[in-house]
Amino acid sequence: MPKRWRLVLYLYNWHYAVGGMRKNQNRLTTLLAQYPLTFYFGLLLVTLASVILWLHISFNWNFNFDQLLTWLNRRSVLILTVVTFLLGLTLIANAVAYRLTCKLTEADYFLWLHQRATRTFFPMFTPFHDWLRMRVAIYRWWHARPYASSVHAVALIIALALSLNSVKVALADSPGTCNQDLAVTTPVSWSGITCYNNVTVNADGVLTIAGGSTVTLTSLTVGMADADSPGTVTIQGDTINDLGVTMTVSGNVLVANGSTISANGGGNIGGINTSRNGKGTGGGTAQVGGFLTTSAGGGGYGGAGGTVGIYSGGSTYGSSTSPTGLGSGGGFVLTLGVVNNGGAGGGALKITAGGTLTVSGTISANGSNSNGGGGSGGGIWLIAQTCSGSGSITANGGNGGTNGGGGGGGRAYFQCTALGSGTRTVTVTNGTGGTGAGSGTNTSAEVTASLSLTGLADGTAGSTQTLTVTAVNTAGDTATSYRGTAHFISNDTQATLPSDYTFTSGDAGVKTFSVTLKTAGSKTVTVADAVTAGIFGSTSLTVSPGSISKFGVSIISASSSTAGDATSASVTAQDVYGNIVTSYTGTISFSSTDSQATLPSNYTFIASDSGSKLVTGTIFKTVGSQTLTASQVSSGPVTSSLTGTSNQVTVQSAGAVTLVLTSTASTVLAGERLSATATLKDIYGNVATTYTGTVIFTSSDATAELPTTTVFGLSDNGVKTWSSTIFKKTGSQTLTLTDTSNPSLTATVTETVSPGAIASYQITTTSQQHYINQGWSETVTARDAYGNVVDTDSTTVLTPTSNGSAKFFSDTKYIRQVSSYQLTAGQAIIYIKDSATENLVVTVTDSQMISGSTNSITLTATSGSGSGKNGLGQSPDQGPIGETGAGEVSEIPTEIGPAAPADSTGVTVSRGINYLISNPTEISQAVSQTVQSVKTYLDTQPVIVAGSTTLSAIAPGVALIGFSPVAVFLTTTVSSSLIVGQSALQLFFTGLIPFQVRRRRRWGTVRHALTGLPLAGVFVYLLDETGKEINRKLTDNTGHYGFLVEQPGMYQLRVTNPLYGQYLSTLIPISQPEKELVIEDIGLLPIGGRVTARLARALRLITVIKFFSMLYWPLLIIGTVVLGLLLIQAITPFRLIVSAVYLVIWTAKVLEFRYYKPFGVVTDAKTNQPQPLTVVQLTELNPAKEGRQIIQSTITDQHGRFIFTVKPDRYQLMASKQGFEPTEMKIHGDETNLVIKLATSSS
Repeated sequence: MPKRWRLVLYLYNWHYAVGGMRKNQNRLTTLLAQYPLTFYFGLLLVTLASVILWLHISFNWNFNFDQLLTWLNRRSVLILTVVTFLLGLTLIANAVAYRLTCKLTEADYFLWLHQRATRTFFPMFTPFHDWLRMRVAIYRWWHARPYASSVHAVALIIALALSLNSVKVALADSPGTCNQDLAVTTPVSWSGITCYNNVTVNADGVLTIAGGSTVTLTSLTVGMADADSPGTVTIQGDTINDLGVTMTVSGNVLVANGSTISANGGGNIGGINTSRNGKGTGGGTAQVGGFLTTSAGGGGYGGAGGTVGIYSGGSTYGSSTSPTGLGSGGGFVLTLGVVNNGGAGGGALKITAGGTLTVSGTISANGSNSNGGGGSGGGIWLIAQTCSGSGSITANGGNGGTNGGGGGGGRAYFQCTALGSGTRTVTVTNGTGGTGAGSGTNTSAEVTASLSLTGLADGTAGSTQTLTVTAVNTAGDTATSYRGTAHFISNDTQATLPSDYTFTSGDAGVKTFSVTLKTAGSKTVTVADAVTAGIFGSTSLTVSPGSISKFGVSIISASSSTAGDATSASVTAQDVYGNIVTSYTGTISFSSTDSQATLPSNYTFIASDSGSKLVTGTIFKTVGSQTLTASQVSSGPVTSSLTGTSNQVTVQSAGAVTLVLTSTASTVLAGERLSATATLKDIYGNVATTYTGTVIFTSSDATAELPTTTVFGLSDNGVKTWSSTIFKKTGSQTLTLTDTSNPSLTATVTETVSPGAIASYQITTTSQQHYINQGWSETVTARDAYGNVVDTDSTTVLTPTSNGSAKFFSDTKYIRQVSSYQLTAGQAIIYIKDSATENLVVTVTDSQMISGSTNSITLTATSGSGSGKNGLGQSPDQGPIGETGAGEVSEIPTEIGPAAPADSTGVTVSRGINYLISNPTEISQAVSQTVQSVKTYLDTQPVIVAGSTTLSAIAPGVALIGFSPVAVFLTTTVSSSLIVGQSALQLFFTGLIPFQVRRRRRWGTVRHALTGLPLAGVFVYLLDETGKEINRKLTDNTGHYGFLVEQPGMYQLRVTNPLYGQYLSTLIPISQPEKELVIEDIGLLPIGGRVTARLARALRLITVIKFFSMLYWPLLIIGTVVLGLLLIQAITPFRLIVSAVYLVIWTAKVLEFRYYKPFGVVTDAKTNQPQPLTVVQLTELNPAKEGRQIIQSTITDQHGRFIFTVKPDRYQLMASKQGFEPTEMKIHGDETNLVIKLATSSS
């Protein structure tokens, strides 16, 4: 798209021009306009420093970088999402405001999206981008899609996120990955999210975990089994967010004898001189003022802090079953001028162990002692499948001084599904000092001993009952803290049981489920803990069958039987689940898939059957898989129809009693192979697959070739096929197959045998002696290879030849000679006459070169042969019938058209062709008449005539027929040349060379009506005569466009553009659609009024847009700093995605900084007043190029200001506005604070 269309985008980039451009503008706003990054970054640093100083002076708060990182880490998703969302909001605010303010039509908005999509992210690539767009069709098409830019941005962000993720993978072996074991032998610190496999803290090893950390381990071992190798884990607190440490261990946790996990003093700090009350929710109060001696209360948490005088201790707070909060600090005390800060509260620790938690050492979260108020105890929350060991768990309050109250006890809660060996000591006592200090809470979850099942009673199969599962502790009471997973099992394999269920705090150890048992009999339901084998419960009940729903039928026999064998079947009345309904007394009938089967009679159940009966008399007779079905036929316990089908029984065939012989065809040719199939069947018509007899073939054709004697094998399965039978005699023939040992097993098939293909010809000679010049006939008979007459052939053509001078005729008249004869029913009669005395042999041959010959025939002269007449009474000098004598030929009727002198045949034909030449319009009629005349003549003449005279007679006619197509063309061409006057050269170039050199196609051009410059990226629409849009083209970088249409007609061109007046051409007639429809020059005038109105509306929301623009840099800087701090903490997929977004934005900004930004103001030359809504264009200034290409275009704001972003180079700047003369000036790309003065137009 032309860059002048980018005015929509640059108009709203106000963060580059929020400062003034004139001399009297404020310098701060000018600095902000030119250096936004420097200004906002400095402002951010000053603000941060001021806030930190205020916190330190007012609250004695010291900056703790670790705590800041922890706070950011815990809220990373929220912070990054909010900052990125606001940053994205600033990026899209311009486009949204423009759309709403200018109220664009859909066409205008599509055009704007189209222009935006054709830009490149990085201006340095613009020349290459434009080059591709103008030359590569698919590249231009894609970048013309409105969504192209969005797709590019998303793809770039995804690619960067994947690249950053590869960095994370490369760091996978760094400490803290879940696939690593760790042995702590020296001081080690953890913070944030930490993950290891197996961790061991050995002797002299100290592991320090920062507050707010989340630790995931496979197992944790603190110290060795003997006290000589103790280990220490120190738990710190996050006092800003009131967080301790959360540790999740999938396996076992061991705190060995002499080892400690200590959160002592890791809670909120005590009061200090500048802030005397203890920190935290239950901080102890302190005396404010006083010089020598003051008093203060102790911190409170699980128990209240001690009170001294009027200065009370802290109150209780937090949960007794989920103690995650930190302990509170005691108050500040002065003792004879000596400063005594309050004691710190205990920290907080939560350990969840998937296996066994063994505490042989100490886990503590005690408050600190102090000469001021003592700190309260902290929080300890332990969860494990099994608790073991005899160590101590303490969350005691710290002792207070003379004038300070003791800290209240903390909170301890542990939940164990099962108890192991040893007894743990848990204390949450208060510290000494003051009055009223209370102990904390020590809550132990009940140890579940069993599960109690109630609610199930005897019932009917399929009925759903309610089962109540109650967790019971060792005291026999409900274990309300049970959190195990219940697993359900039953000896009823059809039962519908609940899925595994994990108890929650809301269940309070009791949960109700639905159970459906479906199998009749004594059944049990058991519920067991999925992890701890000793926790379970069971109940028993009796299930009765339901109502009858079907019959169960089972055939009592082997899986296969022989046809005709009797079998028995068991029939039972069953409910829907297959239980036997013992009370059933209905009547049943039987049916089968075997239509030949013998079935049992109807049967009525009686009470003593107890719903089950063995029936006999079933005989299956058909081979295959068969079943027996029982159905209710009379009213019983239910009125609906009941059925049941048995298991399948495979029925095998009985012995063979019948032989069936079939063939593939009822008619065959002599010598053709015939396929015959023999099938042995039993008494029921089944194929006797076990037949193993011997069979032999016989036939009525004694010459036939028959299959040899054959023995059936078991693999034949009673069926065998032969393909070696060949009949040789025609007629009706039989083929018989007989069992050699059982003659009654026999079968016959009858075939009609037709003659085979012709193998020879037999010529029956009537006499061995004939006379010259006297005709006689011979009979030719076609026979196959076996001597059968091929009487089915009436199409074969025979060619007769002889070893002498015999001639062959069509009939007994011996007038018309022939060269071939056609068989009729396998025979043909040939007519022969010879004029020479000789021994003659006649041969006939067909197209397949099959032949037959006569015996030698002797030709002798008769008594009348010397009279000079032949046998027909003709003179020897006469030719055959139709000849007029030596050298004379019967006249052929050759005249066509007006009569011509008939002095000779040649003259007549010549006259006819001359007439045709002189009358080209009658050539078709003439040729037709000539062909018909020659055909009539030939029908009366012999086909082959000996002697040159006859050939001379028919030559003109044959020549005319063969030459007639050429004669038509030549006659038409010559006559046209002579009559019409066309030359042969003209005919050649107009008729034989249809290709003509076409004129080079011209293109239409769209130009600026004032400057004459071509306008690229303008949509030109092609309309039909009704005004309907047919096509649309976008002008290229030279302003060219062009259309091709398929149909002739009237067309119009229309140009619509938001910055120019609408153009509509007159109707343009197109008679040759293959030519392009173009308008050579379309001049577009800019519409100042429309631009003014739209931009005036847009400027009414400029304040909102400025607000978003000023938020851009602060949000970008803050987001980048926060993101960097979070990446130092841990690398997550979400943070990588956000990093990719920020990397794209910063890359674009860095590239943008490399470009210079010439900006300035347009004023009236007389009044020096700023001129808003002035069109300012920046064009190339390169003498090596023809013309000037517009680089960028924009419109000044309400203060007359404008701005461009370009490379350092020389440019031509032009400003124009209605009522003023256009002004041009040469500038450098790095110039700023330009002032363009417009002179009032004289017109």
